[in-house]
Amino acid sequence: MRLAQWLHLLLFLALIAFGFTANLGAVYYAVMPLVAGALFYEHRCASKLDLAGINRAFFQSNAFVGTIFLAAVTVDRCC
Repeated sequence: MRLAQWLHLLLFLALIAFGFTANLGAVYYAVMPLVAGALFYEHRCASKLDLAGINRAFFQSNAFVGTIFLAAVTVDRCC
């Protein structure tokens, strides 16, 4: 679990760096707290070490992060 936490921290930092590199604006950065919250939620659910919690955390959180990431980049680029 520690490795997953470190990898998620690296992911979050990479998303921030992506925003700088792609010259994204306020909309993108306004969504980043939602991404952080989803990653935190994933670890809370997975910490119970039951298969249902891990599956729920993995599928729900990653789907949410992917969806809001795509939406944030699209809205920031289009508007």
